[in-house]
Amino acid sequence: YIGKLETLALLSADDKERFTKEIQEADTLDLVKEAYDGAVQFNLNKAKSAALDKIAEFKNLSESEVNSAIQEIMATKALAQIEPIVERYKKLDQEKAAAKTELENARKMAIEEVQKLSDLEPDEMTNFVTRINAAGSVDEIKDIQRDAARKNAENLAEKNKAKTLEAA
Repeated sequence: YIGKLETLALLSADDKERFTKEIQEADTLDLVKEAYDGAVQFNLNKAKSAALDKIAEFKNLSESEVNSAIQEIMATKALAQIEPIVERYKKLDQEKAAAKTELENARKMAIEEVQKLSDLEPDEMTNFVTRINAAGSVDEIKDIQRDAARKNAENLAEKNKAKTLEAA
């Protein structure tokens, strides 16, 4: 069992020394196994702690997603199960970061386009920009941008109609 301690990669030299001493001082095979199992559990807990630290670095996860990750990690009974959990949440964090960037880029481009619409009234312009900033999806932003273009075209048509009536 002392040789097996070397396979527990997260144990420090001091930890290995301590568990080696416990195993050597054990009077029965059951106590040897108990000491070794304690080392395995200690190693697992260190892995869980490191995984929780990694999860805390994922800034794009919601509070409930972080809580789910924590619960999954803490419920894990085997070292090999921890890394796949961390990787799954890392991927989710990256996907959410990419979606957030895409949303921000769409928002910025839409505002620039709306601000180019010269036939919108100032309050209409402000309203469309406010709606774009509040939008939660790229599709919603595109819809608002289309609404703004439509309103701009309506306003232009009204101006042209007024000019035509003045000329007559």
